[in-house]
Amino acid sequence: MAERLLNDYTLEEILLQLPLKYLMQFKCVCKSWYNLIANPSFVADYYSRKRDETCFFMSRLDRETGKPMMSLVAMDECVPNFVVQLVDLEVPPVFNKFTSDSIFRHYFGLLHGIVCYASGSDIALWNPCNKECKTLPPSLIPRLQEDFHVFSPRRIGFGFDFSKNFKILQVFTIQHKQEIVNHFEIYNLSTNTWRVLEVDNVLAHCFLSSEEFTSNKNGSTFYCRGSIEHDNDAIVSFNFCDEGFKITRRPPYISYVDYDTISSYILPVKESVILIYYTYDIIFEAWLLNRKGSWTYLFPFGCVVGAPKPLCLRESTELVCQDLESGHLLYIRSRCGERRDFGFHSKRDSMFVAEYKRSLFTIRLNR
Repeated sequence: MAERLLNDYTLEEILLQLPLKYLMQFKCVCKSWYNLIANPSFVADYYSRKRDETCFFMSRLDRETGKPMMSLVAMDECVPNFVVQLVDLEVPPVFNKFTSDSIFRHYFGLLHGIVCYASGSDIALWNPCNKECKTLPPSLIPRLQEDFHVFSPRRIGFGFDFSKNFKILQVFTIQHKQEIVNHFEIYNLSTNTWRVLEVDNVLAHCFLSSEEFTSNKNGSTFYCRGSIEHDNDAIVSFNFCDEGFKITRRPPYISYVDYDTISSYILPVKESVILIYYTYDIIFEAWLLNRKGSWTYLFPFGCVVGAPKPLCLRESTELVCQDLESGHLLYIRSRCGERRDFGFHSKRDSMFVAEYKRSLFTIRLNR
């Protein structure tokens, strides 16, 4: 009956105007409505229009059990206590079964409302909105022989291509005698399979950081700091759409900082990344990587002090950081020096924070 009352175009336009909670209910009206709302093109169009305010997805490790804890944090900067709402999510049981070791370090990624969690040799996708969860099949690609060994934690990139399909890149660094080789594999959700990515000799033998890597917010590109042919200041990027690689030199920091050790961190923005330079107790500089591969100097972060580790960039000058001394989660406006405490804390280097919007995307294979 619903199909007879409305033509397809009118129905789609009406549904595109509705809040997400009603769309989730209307998927149950009939099969054709379900197929329309679950269609990747409809989902992409829905999110191209203005939606609800973004909140934060936060994961942290429980100090006593070591189990992952996940929450949604909505905030209002105008109220005295700053945080409006903290909603603890029911963690999928499969996440609690995951374990971590020195080679398979735990990893979180968040893209279009879908959480990617990897720990041990396991990887799972989870949509907190509709509670869908999927454990990925293990990669059966042979990567080790008797005289080979993996000596570095794997790097994982969570991405999204033009066909509205989720992909996962994983990179292992393997040593054979005195030779170092990078092994690239990619998973495709639409086919539920892994395959090998062939790379040139430079990428196969370059150093790739196991700490500095991320995907941009729209999921089109994965970025990782690398050392290419004795150049320690490179950014290696991988495009999930055409599956091509690109190498870009990191910009030199231009601020005068009287410290021996300078660290950097890559934070995602919509179509690219921002590179932040920091020391143990001060964040002092930020650069934006442009589409053409050049860098734009944004602003100094000279007022951000107190052992912060950058986790998430909300606006061009607003950072979410973890204080490495106390473990507390902080919200910082760099230009005015404003600093607020979320009131949460976690083990050092175990916290993940990203902007989150509820998602219509499904991770089922029959979409």
